[in-house]
Amino acid sequence: MRAIIKPLLTVVVVVAIAWLGLRWYAQQQMQAGFIAWANGLSSGGDVQVSYDSIERSGSPLAAMVMVNNLRLVVQPGPAAAPLSITLPAFALKIDAA
Repeated sequence: MRAIIKPLLTVVVVVAIAWLGLRWYAQQQMQAGFIAWANGLSSGGDVQVSYDSIERSGSPLAAMVMVNNLRLVVQPGPAAAPLSITLPAFALKIDAA
């Protein structure tokens, strides 16, 4: 019986470590992608993107990045009033399922 349990436990531990590493990598890539998107959009000059903070999820079943107080300000033209969109929270999420 021990001959079956020990390799099975080893496989479970290796899969759990691999999953946590994959989740950490996915969160890192989502955060970097959002920051690159915000910087790219803001570089044009007519759109400003700002946010207060970016948080990563602690859930082991989902890779999630939450952006707090996301603000988009678009200046359509020099004579037009700027358009503003404010979101209290914006999440990027990948579920295990």
